[in-house]
Parts: sequence; structure tokens; C-alpha cells
Amino acid sequence: MSTTPDAPTATFTPRRQERCPKCSARLVTVDPRFVAWCRSCGWNLDPSAPPTRPTSRLRRYRERVEGRLVTALHDELVGREVARPGRDLAGWTAYLIAALVHLWTLAMAVGGVAMIVATWPDPLPWLPGFVLVAAAFMMRPRIDRLPADAFVVTRTDAPLLFGLVDRVTAELRGPRLDRIVLDAAFNASARRVGLRRRPVLTLGVPLWNILDPQERVDLLGHEVGHFVNRDLRRGLFLGSALTALARLHVLLLGAAAEAEGPAAFVARSLLRFLSLFTAGPYFVLTLLTLRSSQRAEYLADDLGARLATSDVTQRGLLALLLGEGCHNALASVVKRNQTARMWELEREYVASVPATERERLFRRAEHRQLRIDETHPPTHLRWKLVAERPRHVSARVVLGAAESRAIDVELAPGYAEIAQQVRAQVLDRLG
Repeated sequence: MSTTPDAPTATFTPRRQERCPKCSARLVTVDPRFVAWCRSCGWNLDPSAPPTRPTSRLRRYRERVEGRLVTALHDELVGREVARPGRDLAGWTAYLIAALVHLWTLAMAVGGVAMIVATWPDPLPWLPGFVLVAAAFMMRPRIDRLPADAFVVTRTDAPLLFGLVDRVTAELRGPRLDRIVLDAAFNASARRVGLRRRPVLTLGVPLWNILDPQERVDLLGHEVGHFVNRDLRRGLFLGSALTALARLHVLLLGAAAEAEGPAAFVARSLLRFLSLFTAGPYFVLTLLTLRSSQRAEYLADDLGARLATSDVTQRGLLALLLGEGCHNALASVVKRNQTARMWELEREYVASVPATERERLFRRAEHRQLRIDETHPPTHLRWKLVAERPRHVSARVVLGAAESRAIDVELAPGYAEIAQQVRAQVLDRLG
């Protein structure tokens, strides 16, 4: 089976042919707007590669271990069903460490208050107690809430969109959704918010806008799938422990970087030493939950494929690789003062991307091991797993072109609002 993505036939004809300076093969120069690169040896495949930055020995070790685990999980799932993550030894160990983190947070809060009460009003003795209380406050579990300025779409605002979502949740036996948030990210996400842990989908308009109808079904299936696939890191108990360790680690390193004065060296050394007590548990927790988190992403991909077909899921994953180009296209729209046509022009840009550029983006993603974030497997491995597994060829949920356009009409106020947010972000970067 093919291990590189199929792409539409290019609509441009080569304007020139140049030789690769490395292997003398002909360069791919289909469209002068895009990078000229060599398909034979990969020369200039990634001309904008970020510079290599020195990393700590612990981080390099973590990256090596994670890389082996990610590859092993992909190879394991090729030949078996992508089942929901279960409660294995690694999961129970992660819960134990998370419990210790929460107990330590409580102990710091209680101990800090006791020190303050016992030494009040003498300021010097209660200062360590104040530090403990402040650290415990920072590490406290927090209920996820929607931002006050979030653009929220309700069932009244978009009955057709929610009708589609209801069809998706019915197929996957997911929870009822009553709110969808639109934002300016080239992404989509699922989370639970508030004390009642109500499910909410967030759709990034720059991504949603470029997807065809069935790719939209796949995206919704993937995100709704996260509500049913038991990802350990998405739970409040484990997720808040990871967040608490990360916050305290960043605080300690930030304080070390800002230490000044005669005792700066001693202070920096002490703070960096203390940061190891957060880095260690965080490292262990991420490794213990890595398989569960990555398995959950693969399962979400599989659930999307069941609803929209495997071919559609593969197309949707390739669309994720267009984020950088779409970002640049939107910035160009703002600079040309064409914000009113922003989403139409973004779609025109995506339609103009030739097959050779899509191939380069896929190979670059494989070279960089690109992923949406650390909870996701590399995008190229997600694509390959869909390609290597038994195919889903019949769509369970079908979204027609007319219905998809009608949903766009429902969301027009949100599109206009997000366009203004994108414009403000671009202008802010331009200064």
C-alpha cells in the first residue's frame, strides 16, 4: 500500500526546469509561488526549518523515549483494532502520582497557613508560609471555563449545524452538545467546561472554512470521539496534576532567570534544583499517559473515518498541513485590505495549491515529525495508520453540498467576527 498521500493533479505547468545542486535531478518547480525542491534526494524540502536549539539532557532523553513509544504504538495498531484506552498498570500508576501531586498541593496550603498563623505578626518567619500558600494556589485544580469574549453558537443560532452534530453524536453515542465556540485557530478541539463539565466543541474558522462537506463530518466525528474514548490526560484529576506541575516548573525557572544581586548565583542554583522536583514527576506522568493519549487520538481518527470514510479522513489530515500557508494567505488578505472576502480568498488559495506542494508538505511533516501538540501522534503517522488499516468505504453520516453552504450562512455572523479577530492579530504583529 502507498505510504505517500495522493494529491489532485497539478493545474500549473512547469515554467522552468532546474537541476538539484546535490544530486543533479530535475527540481520540482510547478508554481513559482512555492518552494522548488528535489523529489529524489529531498534537497530544499524544508528551507524554513527552525534552527536547532540546545536542549537539556533530560529533554533529549524524553524525546528519544517518546519517539520510541510513539513508533511502537503505531506499529502495534496496524494489525489490531483501535480499542478505547483502558485502565492498565501505567494508568493506575499515573493516577497514584496525580493523587500524590494533589496531596502535596493540599499539604503546602495547610502547612503554609499554619506557619503564617503560628508566627503572625512577625513578617520574617511567616514569609516561607506565604510562599507555600502562593505555590499551592498556583497548583490548585482549576475548572475549565469559556473565555468571556468567546464567540458561542447555540442551537437557536445554527439549527442546521447542531442537527449535523446530533447525527454525529447519535452514531458515536456521544453526549448532547448545546454550545459550539468559533475561534481564529487553525484547529478544532473538544473539552468539558464549568462545574457541571458540559461538553463544548471549538471550531477554528480558518480550518473549518477550507474543508469540504464530508471532511467537516470527519472533523466533527474526531472531536466528538474525544468525549467517548477515555483519554486519561483529558480527565480533570490527571489533567490538573499535569498542569499543576507544569505551572510550578515554569514559575521556578522564571524566578531563577530573573534572580539578581550578590546572591543571584546561589538563588538561581537553588531554584533550578527545586525545579527538578517538578520536572521529574511531570516527565514520568507524561510517559505513563502517552500511550493512552496517543491511542485516544488514533481512535478519534478511526471514529471519524467510520462516519465519513477513510479517504475523507486522510484528506482531512492532509488539510492540517496547510495551516502555515493559510496563515500567510490570511495575512496577505489583511494587508490588501480585503477582510470582507477573507474566507472566500482562503478557499481560493487552498484550491490553487498544486499536488507537488502538498507532497512536499507531507514529506516535510514526516521529516520534522510534525504534530498538532504533544498529545497528538505525528500527523504523518496518523495518515499512514488510516492508510494501512482496513478501509471504511461507506459514510454513515452524509453532508450534502447545499446543506454545508446553508450551515455557512448560519455561521456568517461568526465568520465576520473571527475575520475581524484575524485582522486584529495580523495588524498587531505588523506593529
